Amino acid sequence: MEEVVAKRATVSLLAIFVVYTALVATHKGEFWPFSIYPMFSQAGNPWTRVVVRVVDPAQEGLWDEVAYDDLPGEGLALVPNGIPQNDLTLLITRTTTWNEVAVRTLRGVFAHLPAEQSFLIVRVRGEAVEGEGIVRRGKPFALVTAAGVTFASGVEVVP
Repeated sequence: MEEVVAKRATVSLLAIFVVYTALVATHKGEFWPFSIYPMFSQAGNPWTRVVVRVVDPAQEGLWDEVAYDDLPGEGLALVPNGIPQNDLTLLITRTTTWNEVAVRTLRGVFAHLPAEQSFLIVRVRGEAVEGEGIVRRGKPFALVTAAGVTFASGVEVVP
């Protein structure tokens, strides 16, 4: 009896392994229950993304936190302009202390774009709020201009 149970368990585990392998192989290494993508693994949790706006640096209220739809300036399409969205987001969200190297790296991201343009980097936080749906708010993080980078208050910058 124990041999039959052990054999069934082995066959069942082997079948699960084969099905899982087939799913991962046909879905470019991703199978949603074990996904690294937040839309699957972190559904329902608040999220943060980085957006870039082309702005006039003299504009009033440039550093105010506002609803996403009220962000100043025009949106900059990152990928068509040669800026990888995920790389910029990781640079902004994971850098805790902005030293000379980090600031130079940030400036380098925008170096190939027209120098006369000013780029406001905004951290957008979204979350599901009961009764309101998805609420998105943008908090300016840094302004990149030809003259340099200006950070919002509260960002730790070391010389």
